[in-house]
Amino acid sequence: MKKTFTILITLLLGIASANAQKNYRDLDAPGFEQLIASDTIILVDCRTKAEFKEGHIKGAVLLDFKDPDHVAKAVDLLNKNKHVAIYCRSGRRSSAFAYQLANEGYKVTNLYGGILQWQSQGKALER
Repeated sequence: MKKTFTILITLLLGIASANAQKNYRDLDAPGFEQLIASDTIILVDCRTKAEFKEGHIKGAVLLDFKDPDHVAKAVDLLNKNKHVAIYCRSGRRSSAFAYQLANEGYKVTNLYGGILQWQSQGKALER
């Protein structure tokens, strides 16, 4: 009986996590470029300071995902009435940060594929 209960709970947890929905959206580089053209967007680069200095999307503010207080700093800096557009190098850090920000009540869009995809599409960077 105990073994059956354990198997049942494991299956239910697996189904629940498989059905969990993302609380933010992803856009490719062309869609992201169109989105950030709006003045109602806050553009966030969540890479390190060194990565940011190598080149970033014009108008981006830096909020380093590797900073242990990155969520608290974001909440202090970002306006919840504005849409947040976020990116990193490959999209991995920014998708995790997008999830965290959405849980804080922000409307968030992630650049799918990160700045690598942005550059592969010939999009400009500011240094």
